[in-house]
Amino acid sequence: MGLHAEVVRGYLKAPGEVIDLDCVPRPNHWWNAVIVDNGWRIMDCSLASPTNPKRAQYSSAGPQVAENGWFLARPMEVCYTHVPQFLEQQHISPPVAPDILLALPCACPPFFKNDLHMIDYDTSLYRIDNLELVQIRFTVPHDIECYAEVDTRSYVRDSDGDWFESGDTITTRALAQAEWVAGEKQYSVKAHLPSDEGQGVLKVYAGKRGLMHSIKDNPHPLAFALPIMHTGNNPPYEFLLRHPTPHAQRHDLYVAQPQCKRLAVNNTFVFAVRQHPSSTACTTPPPRAASPLPFTRPSSAMSMVSTSASGSDYFSSQPSGSSNTSSSQQQQSQQQQQYKPAKLAIQAPSGKILRLSRKSENAVSTSSGDGSDGGVWETIIKIGERGTWRGLVLADRSARWCVFGEWECV
Repeated sequence: MGLHAEVVRGYLKAPGEVIDLDCVPRPNHWWNAVIVDNGWRIMDCSLASPTNPKRAQYSSAGPQVAENGWFLARPMEVCYTHVPQFLEQQHISPPVAPDILLALPCACPPFFKNDLHMIDYDTSLYRIDNLELVQIRFTVPHDIECYAEVDTRSYVRDSDGDWFESGDTITTRALAQAEWVAGEKQYSVKAHLPSDEGQGVLKVYAGKRGLMHSIKDNPHPLAFALPIMHTGNNPPYEFLLRHPTPHAQRHDLYVAQPQCKRLAVNNTFVFAVRQHPSSTACTTPPPRAASPLPFTRPSSAMSMVSTSASGSDYFSSQPSGSSNTSSSQQQQSQQQQQYKPAKLAIQAPSGKILRLSRKSENAVSTSSGDGSDGGVWETIIKIGERGTWRGLVLADRSARWCVFGEWECV
């Protein structure tokens, strides 16, 4: 074919792997670098193949198809997982020190396809002591949603009373919430390890907004993974249960407090929720340039954003003046509905619904002052009933409540 190609030998990082930066890891993988349209591109046909037993760690593609994220990928993207043995084979100008590449998070192809960007990333974020939590932040486009979980090793006890690894993993939920800061959608992910573990893997999944209908079914592929290392005391702790709201897509909700799952009876709690319109007009990161071999993904028919956008294009394409007038009126009506505050409430175990009211702008905020956009809705409740307390948001197109969060009163 007349293409210049070379074989690259280097180190392939595993998701959540803890790498000792004091020593150079031995090469364990090979891939190719080719020149296409006067630029270097990376191809890893081995890892993209469904027959590779390691591919399941990086990709959720079906068993009959190859992972297209490693075909003609950019060197600046592949370096998050593939670390060449020689600097000149990075094809990055200027070359990056291997220690820096090894310290980067293990980012899979969905990380770049969905245009995620880390904010103030540092390896100290996933090394925690005692009561600390792992908290990472990253930006996403307005039509992307994320889900996070933590995997730890499973142990069993034999007949002699000794503990040993069973080879299985235990999965616990992390807390992933979206908020808007300076016109940009950001995700904040908080995670911790179970009380009897000192090491685990934080996995973050990303995909089109509106596809996740239940907390029990995650349709999104793995975007990136980070190791978690904990030392010291680690008492049991659980985050509140956040539910996806596919029927209430006009606003992004961030539960400021309480973020713990268990609430003590006969105690007073402040329920505070930040909300911001999930508008397509909000500022999002610039789109990536077209790749020599682009792989387009069709938008979901269940996406509220794609449906409204296609409807706007249809009406704006009408040639008559009356149609243009009706189109502008419809767009104004849609914008008014989109920027209308969401109605929020808390439901007690007995079924009683307590509405949340908007916090005064000049009042002292109960949440951390991080400069977030949008308003704060809150209410003060003395928990007198045991059972499940639910956070409710009114659906976009019907007069019914959708559950976005759950707490347990014990």
